[in-house]
Amino acid sequence: MACISVGEVIKCSNGTYYITDVLGVGGMGVVFRGRCLSGEHADKDVVIKVPNFFIEGNPPHYLVEKLRDETEILKKLDHPNIVRYYDEYTIECDKQKCNVPKDACPGRVFQKIPLLVIEYVNGIELREYIEKKGTLDTKTAIKFLIKLLDMLAYMHSKGIVWRDLNPRNILVNPSNVLEFKAIDFGTARQYREKGVVKATKVGYQGYTSPEQLLDGAVIPQCDVYSAGCTLFFLLTSRDPLPGGSLIPQNNIKLYNPSISDELARIIKKAMHPDVMERYQTTTEFKDDLQKLLISMGARYIKPYLEFGNRKIAIKGKYAVIGRIGLDVYLIQDDGNKVYITSENTAQGPFVSRYDPQLGKMGQVELMEQDGQWYIVRRGTNTSAIRRSNQRIVLHQVGAQVELKNGDVIELVYSLRRGPYIPLTFRTQ
Repeated sequence: MACISVGEVIKCSNGTYYITDVLGVGGMGVVFRGRCLSGEHADKDVVIKVPNFFIEGNPPHYLVEKLRDETEILKKLDHPNIVRYYDEYTIECDKQKCNVPKDACPGRVFQKIPLLVIEYVNGIELREYIEKKGTLDTKTAIKFLIKLLDMLAYMHSKGIVWRDLNPRNILVNPSNVLEFKAIDFGTARQYREKGVVKATKVGYQGYTSPEQLLDGAVIPQCDVYSAGCTLFFLLTSRDPLPGGSLIPQNNIKLYNPSISDELARIIKKAMHPDVMERYQTTTEFKDDLQKLLISMGARYIKPYLEFGNRKIAIKGKYAVIGRIGLDVYLIQDDGNKVYITSENTAQGPFVSRYDPQLGKMGQVELMEQDGQWYIVRRGTNTSAIRRSNQRIVLHQVGAQVELKNGDVIELVYSLRRGPYIPLTFRTQ
């Protein structure tokens, strides 16, 4: 079935892993669950993926390239809604121990076979969730899509197009559908803003854009189309491609008459077969959904940070807190810097969202999603939140916690030395 088996111990670059059981077998690969025995992720469950050479249908070289591509893509991504890369390894084919017939073992040809170790997500497929619990209510479906579009915008900012967004490739928390992780990036590709990039014509039937199916296109609008199809599914529990048809059905009111005309218009535009008539960016798509959500009575909070007698408003959808020496300041999402701990009132544009001058010392990001604010650790030093008598420590880079009114954000040198500066998060 695969070049490794349950009970083996694999020593990789970043840790050692014990293979506990098989999670799934598909035409592309075999997915194992493992336990990290040593390294950064010690005592955590992990997912271990290897190519599945023993099912007919895909050439062995394609399976190897696909897993290598997925590995390189995941190494470039660090987002709370994307499964995290942990480690990789190359399996050396042992010809003497191999019990597979020589002509049937691709390892005899490749000699070195890739293995990928990623974060284990304790969730269920979005498709399974909808099949069990039924369609989402309109507000929840829109909030889900807004989070999904934020994730896609992050990927596109890295020059990556997913190309395989569908309900099987999203794992959700069965108790809270708004907590999810995207998985399976074997068909994701880099794109260029200028020039044409083409790749294999792959995708999940009913969720893949026409230009991707026909020409193998690699453009952000492919993901916009798939996101529209996903919203269609959340509100109807149906795939957009009717049985026997090759043309996706983007008139959602045929299946859910309660959908508003405005939401039907938004979905139809996102799923337009002509790429030029579609939303050109995930931001355009998200903006229309947010306007609709606000018109439906969704509550959006206006946050600010409190330091002594000072109140510093957070003006956009995200902000970064960092320090240089004794100066701690806030970088607004328009790039302007606001000093917090000194009388220095100088303000001006910053080069980028994560300015290298910050040195990643105690740096955290504040991020709004669906009207709720979160704190995400971005720097190398540990940070924490104090909530009443509880202290929530952000142990790892990328750790994310939902912020509540009155939470005290502590930029920490170390847990023993205590906070460098406390900033109280407030909402109006």
